[in-house]
Amino acid sequence: EIWKIFRTGAKVLMHNDVDYIVTFNLVPWGVFGWILAKIFSKKFVLGLIGTDFNHYVLNSKTSIFLKFVIRNSNIVFVTGHQMKGDLLKLMPMQNIHIFPHCLPKDMIQSRSCSFKEESVINIVTISALTKNKRTIDIIKAIEILCNDKCGVKLTIVGDGAEYKNLANYVKEYNLGGLVEFAGYELDTKKYLIKADIFIQASLNEGLSLSLIESMGMGVIPIVTNAGSEKDIISDGVNGLFVHKKNPQDIAKKVKLVASKEIFYKLQSGVRESSYLFDIDRAVSIIDVVNHKLRQ
Repeated sequence: EIWKIFRTGAKVLMHNDVDYIVTFNLVPWGVFGWILAKIFSKKFVLGLIGTDFNHYVLNSKTSIFLKFVIRNSNIVFVTGHQMKGDLLKLMPMQNIHIFPHCLPKDMIQSRSCSFKEESVINIVTISALTKNKRTIDIIKAIEILCNDKCGVKLTIVGDGAEYKNLANYVKEYNLGGLVEFAGYELDTKKYLIKADIFIQASLNEGLSLSLIESMGMGVIPIVTNAGSEKDIISDGVNGLFVHKKNPQDIAKKVKLVASKEIFYKLQSGVRESSYLFDIDRAVSIIDVVNHKLRQ
């Protein structure tokens, strides 16, 4: 498999006019791309996201080699100021740039939902239904909130190997009226536009596109610190962090958002941070980097 990757990459580089190689995901694609760039004398742009940095660069047994790859890349993209600061502590470099996840303009809406004390809180989670995503923790939080007489409704958008287990839990604990399985959907906008809260309970992430989309649509995020979330969320300002594998904490934070003062504060913070995902901002950064690479 590795040989196929190198052979395909080599063919592309031999038979096409390529100025530089751009790759995300340090392991394995970043490493493969970097080696090919060195063999064919091409400039190399490396993007780091979430687990790339938090696990592989900081903690893995191969971190010494990976740091060498990073130091010897022409441009390194990171997801925000948090990762940039952490990376600079490890290796002072002049070629680190923040490149944001960006959204089409119709996915950025500065909506303002009026708060109603007695209304049902609409919660959405969007992900593959795998063990890593810990959707079960979100469902258990809904169960806790139901027992505490809180009005909530959860829509789960996505499909995967854990669907049957999750559906069985919902059925066993009579949560069918509170939890809806929407299945896999490409168009998530129709769910986000109705939601008050987006929840991510993952153990590990890069930086979830669903999280980016939800914030662009003005939805308050409640998330685990599983990847690069701290590059776009400040706890208590434009979202809330929860502990991993902790339905009680998720339920607690949903209750917090259900208070009028916190709801409006977080909603305002989400609106103010939506500029982070503006596609024009991303294009301007690409222009700057492109100019540097051509010097």
